[in-house]
Amino acid sequence: MKHDLPPHLSKTPASPIKYERPKEMNNKFIKSTVIAILSAATPGIVLADQVQDEINKQISNIISNAINARLASTLTPETKPLDTGAYGSLSHLRFSASGSRSESDFGIAGIDYGINKDVIAGVALSYADFRGGHGTGVTPYIAYMLNNVWYLKGTINYSHSSASGAGNSDAWGYGVSINAVKKIDNWRLSAGVGVGGSSSDNSNDTTNYAAEGQAVYDFGNKWFAVAGLNINATDRQNSYSTTGSVGIERLITKDAALSFKYSTLIDDNFAGPGVDVDIFTLGVRARF
Repeated sequence: MKHDLPPHLSKTPASPIKYERPKEMNNKFIKSTVIAILSAATPGIVLADQVQDEINKQISNIISNAINARLASTLTPETKPLDTGAYGSLSHLRFSASGSRSESDFGIAGIDYGINKDVIAGVALSYADFRGGHGTGVTPYIAYMLNNVWYLKGTINYSHSSASGAGNSDAWGYGVSINAVKKIDNWRLSAGVGVGGSSSDNSNDTTNYAAEGQAVYDFGNKWFAVAGLNINATDRQNSYSTTGSVGIERLITKDAALSFKYSTLIDDNFAGPGVDVDIFTLGVRARF
C-alpha cells in the first residue's frame, strides 16, 4: 500500500531515509498491533486469558438469567425460590485481531437451589478448548432477594488453564452486584450493576466494573425474543468494552426451554480497531 511521506522525513541520495513516527499516530492502532504480535508470539497465554474473560461474562449472564426467570415466573413470592434449577450452554468463540484469527469452544453447566424464600445458592462449572490448550473453572454463587424486584448477587470463581508453550495458569475472582427484574405485560426487563476483582498468574490484581441490561419479549406462543447489552470496565489502563447480544428462546415444557444467542463485541477502548469477538451459544434451562 502506498503512503505519502510526512514532511519531516529526510531523504537525500547520500544519506539513508530517517523516519520519525508522528506523535499523533492512533494509540488504538498501536494497541491492536501489540495484541496481534502477542497472539503470534504467545498464543496460549493471550487466548487463554481472552477465553476465560468471555467465560466469566457468560457465567455472570447465565446466573442472572436463571435468577431473573425465577423472580419473573408465575409462582407466588412465597414459593418462587423453593425449587431446583439447572442450566447448560455450549458456545463457539471467534477472536480476531489485525488479520490473525483464533477459535475456541467452551461449555457451562450449573445448578442452583432455593434454600428458603429469600436465598438461592448455586454453582456453575466451565470447560474450554482453545488453540494449544484447555481450561476449567468453578463459580459458586449466592443471591438474596430484597423483594419481588430487587436482589443482591455474590460470586467467587477459580479457573485453571494449560497451554502449550505457556504452561499452567491459575486465576481467581469475585463479584458483587445489585440487580432488578420487572415483568410488564409481555416484557421482562432486567438490569444490574456490580464491582469485583480478579487476579491471575499472568496479570496483576484488577478491579472490574460491570453493568448489564436485558429485555425479553413473550410472543405468547412459547417463543421469546431476547436482546441484551453488557458494559465491562477495569482499572487496567482504564479499559472498557461493550458487548451486545440477541437471541431466541423456545419453551419445551412449562419447566424447560432451549435458546440460541449471538453476542458480539461492539466497542473496546483498549484493543481498538481490528479486534472482533463473536460468540454463538446454544443453551438449555430447566426447573424441577
